[in-house]
Amino acid sequence: MTPPITTLVVDNDPGFADLAASMLEREDDLLHVETATSADEALATIEDPQTNVDCIVSDYEMPGTTGLDLLESVREMEPDLPFILFTGKGSEEIASEAIAAGVTQYLQKKPGRDRYTLLANQITNAVSQYRTETELRESERRYERTLTVLHDTTRDLMRAGTKEEIYQAAVDTAGDILDIPIVAAYAFDPTAGTLSHAASTAESRELLDAEVTFDRGEGLVWDVFSEGEGAYYEDTRSEEDVYNPETLSRSELIVPLGTHGVFVAGSEDVDGFDETMSELMYILAANTEAALDRAEREQLLREHDRTLTQQNEELTRWLC
Repeated sequence: MTPPITTLVVDNDPGFADLAASMLEREDDLLHVETATSADEALATIEDPQTNVDCIVSDYEMPGTTGLDLLESVREMEPDLPFILFTGKGSEEIASEAIAAGVTQYLQKKPGRDRYTLLANQITNAVSQYRTETELRESERRYERTLTVLHDTTRDLMRAGTKEEIYQAAVDTAGDILDIPIVAAYAFDPTAGTLSHAASTAESRELLDAEVTFDRGEGLVWDVFSEGEGAYYEDTRSEEDVYNPETLSRSELIVPLGTHGVFVAGSEDVDGFDETMSELMYILAANTEAALDRAEREQLLREHDRTLTQQNEELTRWLC
């Protein structure tokens, strides 16, 4: 659902400001219009966090100032906030000056409802673009912050002493940075030929039975592990191989951890993962697999050292 658009109409003529507000709200139900009759009043309204202005529609000529002076002050506060100059003083010089100053749109006042239809369209289009760009910038900032956390987590994974610690650190990280309710890891047991629960977040254990063991060929988890490629299921209940047809985990991203097992992230919503979440999950899974490889090599080296020590002790006893 599209949120309402709060528009601030600035005009030193209170009657015209009220008329413009009425006409705009009549044109589009999404428009909620506030009015101001001076630049100072307009700036105070913009600074008020309870108003949350999405767009400014300002006249050009006002006592002691102009709409472009107001624009300059607004740009210092909100560099990208949509600003439409709606003026009865029209000339190529003013239009050129307005464009150079960075107004979002320039529109001359003229009688008739069509003018307000055009103004309402300019407002909704400008705010839609502004919101999209703002959301994109915020998404990029969140992505950069998350990558930084993942980088720090990689160091922690590489310092973990055991595979159990690595699995738990990985699922805790996924739950925290991706803000998803269901995260679990399953380790492959080559002797039993099963995928057994290795770690999961506390919320996962509350929502569903995460501490299960998957036998060979059982469930989507085993499908992904055997194929060796990650898979995203928009609606797990519609999949033939789903382990529990009544699962609360409606969408799942399952990523293999090489020969070690699989990483499972789930959402209670159908199609609950976006592209960024999936990419970060794959990065975390790759880091986890590298940490598990390192832990396995160190374990093999320790076992080899123990074997050599035992052999040396036996040889020493034999020589004595």
